[in-house]
Amino acid sequence: ADLPDTLTSLNALAALLRAKGKLDEAEVLLKEALEGRLNKFGPDHLDTLTSMNSLAVLFQTQGKLEESVALHRQALEARRLKLGHNHPDTLTSLNNLASVVWSQNKLDEATGMFREVLEGFCSSLGEDHPQTLASLSNLANLLQVQGKIEEASPLLQDAVDKRRVKLGSDHPDTLNSMFILAGLLRVQEKLRDSELLYREALECLTTRFGAEHQDTKLCLNCIENVVRERKEIERKSKEVEGGFE
Repeated sequence: ADLPDTLTSLNALAALLRAKGKLDEAEVLLKEALEGRLNKFGPDHLDTLTSMNSLAVLFQTQGKLEESVALHRQALEARRLKLGHNHPDTLTSLNNLASVVWSQNKLDEATGMFREVLEGFCSSLGEDHPQTLASLSNLANLLQVQGKIEEASPLLQDAVDKRRVKLGSDHPDTLNSMFILAGLLRVQEKLRDSELLYREALECLTTRFGAEHQDTKLCLNCIENVVRERKEIERKSKEVEGGFE
């Protein structure tokens, strides 16, 4: 099973099994495909590196983080040598490695990697390319997790603004960025801004998925909570103002 078409078919079937949640079966096929490509093409061939990346991503899904990191690092170094540091495939390897490192709770290391990915995509693909915007969102999300709200907020706003223009307001990636930014604004107690963004997302979700969709209902619930918090703050503010004579 070392013919190129056969190996490609193995990867396609593995992807199908992974999508169905049959991870162990997918692992067997991906390992077979990788072994076949190693034997046929060698360790530095682009097809071999693609197989490495696929298996490494599966390892992360399975929770086999050490194995995932090792394979991603191997693919990354080979792609850097073969393609250069700023090639999209190299940056994809770095992004995937950063994701696993994040899963290992090595947040500072992951942050540095995501910054490098963002800088690389800006240089190679441009600031408005969907992959650049995805890396921008990844960095902002990680900064938010670390509590670096003031740094994360403008990055998320940038992602929302550019995704609106590039993808449209009702695109899932745009809506995801809107939702995260609205939550961040809520944490910052910028409740009116948060409410407006949630309402924009709600309108898009309702149009795209309908009023009964779980994401639409979740967004509506968030709006209700923000409105309640805002009114409570306004009420307390009036009480304080009324306490002076």
